[in-house]
Amino acid sequence: DGHNDVFKIHSSKPCIKDFALSVYDRWGLLVFQTVSINDWWDGSVNGIKVNNGVFFYICDIISDTKQEVHKHGNVSVLK
Repeated sequence: DGHNDVFKIHSSKPCIKDFALSVYDRWGLLVFQTVSINDWWDGSVNGIKVNNGVFFYICDIISDTKQEVHKHGNVSVLK
């Protein structure tokens, strides 16, 4: 339906100096990683859509004023 088709971090902080987002499967295997806030995960690994499941993400952001933001949580994939 075009809604929630990708997992993307949105930030209200306009001056991001460093950014890192990693997504892991339930066994702790890295399935997606980026250092660009403009990238997103489309629920695939090597071009193949993953099965339904819960994935874990870690996001680290450092602003140009050196403020650090560390977030983590779950993202569910449902088809």
